[in-house]
Amino acid sequence: MEWFMYASFLLALLSMLYALEGIKRNKELEERLEKLEMKRMSGAE
Repeated sequence: MEWFMYASFLLALLSMLYALEGIKRNKELEERLEKLEMKRMSGAE
């Protein structure tokens, strides 16, 4: 039964890391999009 607790703990840890990585990636993508929009705006004017 102990191995089951250990395995579920590892799984929770991995999913947490995966979620954090996803959040980071989303922020990077948003920043990139904002930069592109700014370039487009300044180019249109």
